[in-house]
Amino acid sequence: MYFECDDLDATVGVLVNAGIVFACGPEDKSWLWREAELFDPGGNRVILYHAGSNRIDPPWKVLPIE
Repeated sequence: MYFECDDLDATVGVLVNAGIVFACGPEDKSWLWREAELFDPGGNRVILYHAGSNRIDPPWKVLPIE
């Protein structure tokens, strides 16, 4: 499950201070999103991320054929 955060680093900081354990902290991905990964008590993967304009208008976007 993915949840987008406006300020990923601050959100992760608040959650870590509350005792939430992350599998990996905020890191920049090759697809230009910043992500942090954790697992819920049932073992389900949860991603907190910030994509900004790259979510809707990434530089690798395929343009329609005219």
